[in-house]
Amino acid sequence: MMTDTKISIVIPVFNASQYIAETVESVISQTYTNWELILVNDGSLDDSGVICDRLSGKDERIRVFHQENSGVSTARNKGIELAKGEWIVFIDSDDYVDRNMLEVMLSNSKNMDLVVCPLKEFPTGKVKLWEEKTYSGLADTQADFKGLYSAGFYNSPCGKMYRCNLIKDLFPKDVSLGEDLLFNLSYMKNCGSIKAIESPMYFYRVLVVDSLTKKTRYDITKIWEKMLLAIYDAFDGDSNVMKCAQERFIDTMIYKYLILSKNKFYSIRERVKIMRLWRNSNLYADKYNVSLPVKHRMVWLLIRYRLFFLLCVIGLFYTPSE
Repeated sequence: MMTDTKISIVIPVFNASQYIAETVESVISQTYTNWELILVNDGSLDDSGVICDRLSGKDERIRVFHQENSGVSTARNKGIELAKGEWIVFIDSDDYVDRNMLEVMLSNSKNMDLVVCPLKEFPTGKVKLWEEKTYSGLADTQADFKGLYSAGFYNSPCGKMYRCNLIKDLFPKDVSLGEDLLFNLSYMKNCGSIKAIESPMYFYRVLVVDSLTKKTRYDITKIWEKMLLAIYDAFDGDSNVMKCAQERFIDTMIYKYLILSKNKFYSIRERVKIMRLWRNSNLYADKYNVSLPVKHRMVWLLIRYRLFFLLCVIGLFYTPSE
């Protein structure tokens, strides 16, 4: 294995005092040791900054950068700017990684531009696996798009190892949702080879959302329109890809805004307002030219004809696609 290859690890930190020490410890315990860790404290209001400084004092491979709160994209971009390694890995401040992750990824990196492993949720233990496979660029993933998209292959920057010199576009700072997908699609378009390994070595913490602190995202349809257009452009409007993407967006809308309504996350007024926004969006533009399954067409017809109450009832029994 190439022990002279340096890997930069970037962790954006915001109010993560409860978890950041555990996250950093999972990096320190890596079997592959030629790495640098860049902690970007994004204006934390708790003791995260102090903890980061203390951790950096224990290992010379750890550097800390403090900045005013500017968002996770700006924090990750700062990490990219500061990175000195040949490869770069992103970890969220409340997650952790398997001690063998860097070693396994590097051993699979020969002639590759991107190495990807599945994410495993904890404490639920849920994981969506994919077949170990080498792709000759983004277009080569089209046949497996549905399973890969569902498993987070395109969406998250976590569980991935990128070549620093291939990062042409940074994380977009003008969006607060979907920025990871936009970054990944931009990067993957520059890739000549992508290695998907089947072993989940990144552990993603599932946090309980407090309904009292939840904010309704009335801009969600605009964000999804931007994401759908990015997928359309990245895959040259491939009809099978767009069909899978639209199904997934519909499933997400129904699950997030209707099924979760059983937990009283959203009032009837909020749900109706959101559905009106869906109706006026371009999520189902004719340019995508796809034929959706009956279940998804039914949802769209109910929205189109403003049968919002009936859609809320259906949401109680709706099962998202796998």
